[in-house]
Parts: sequence; structure tokens; C-alpha cells
Amino acid sequence: MQNAAVLKNFAEKSGGRFIATPGGASMREAFENIVAELGTQYTLAYEPINKMEDGKWRAIELRVARKNLNIRTRKGYNAPKVQKPERQ
Repeated sequence: MQNAAVLKNFAEKSGGRFIATPGGASMREAFENIVAELGTQYTLAYEPINKMEDGKWRAIELRVARKNLNIRTRKGYNAPKVQKPERQ
């Protein structure tokens, strides 16, 4: 149960979904649902306006005009951080 909670947390933070199944027929059904979902999903990408390479957290919010859609996205990301060269 503890491992499932860790995996569920990771899935939610990365924009995924955790599917718990004990195996057997329910595992087959889970894979069928995943295949069906993958066939109807879209992948979006964007280039951030903020180009600062400061390593700070950038929140992501996705809004769509169409109702009755399942939206899954990660909560945000850490911007790259440029290491300044050491002075000698």
C-alpha cells in the first residue's frame, strides 16, 4: 500500500495516472483502457516567455474552452539553472 501511494503521487505530479490492479483479467482490462486512452489523447508543447535560467519553479495551468474533457498535466517544472563559473 505504501508503494502504491508513492507511485500514485509520482504519477499525479508528472501528469500521469496511477492504475492499481492485482493482475489477471483486471490487468488485461487496465491495458485495454490504456490503449483506448492513448488513441484519443493530444500532446501539447509550449515555449515559455520567461527565459530566465534561474532554476526556479514555473507553474503550469492549462485551460480549454471545450467542456467534458479530461485534462492531465504536470503542475509545473523547474527552469534550467546556469552554473556561474567560479572566480580564480
